[in-house]
Amino acid sequence: MKIMIAYDGSRNARLALAQTITMFRDLKPVITLVAVAENPRDITSGNEDMFQEELNDLKKHIAEAMEVCEQEQISVENMLLEGDARKMLLFAAEKKVHPDMLVIARHSHEPDGGFIAR
Repeated sequence: MKIMIAYDGSRNARLALAQTITMFRDLKPVITLVAVAENPRDITSGNEDMFQEELNDLKKHIAEAMEVCEQEQISVENMLLEGDARKMLLFAAEKKVHPDMLVIARHSHEPDGGFIAR
């Protein structure tokens, strides 16, 4: 089973990874973590610095998530893309990964009180 997870290192992305591992461990999934660094809207040096910082943060988050998967003995791959997150996630799913399941966490810093969180 191939599972693609949109991963940015946020609280909800970490929870989505943990839940995916818990729910699908017995199926021996191959998880592909996909992170997207959004290109700056203009090319000033300040924006380039912010972009490089975001890129470095994403690399760190991906490395931490890969370590979690490896500790849980889950096969893991990663992909770091640049561009509009919505378009690049669709590109990765349709053209590169071809997952059986796509996991995208809710974008929020607040705990989710819904059904999945229980």
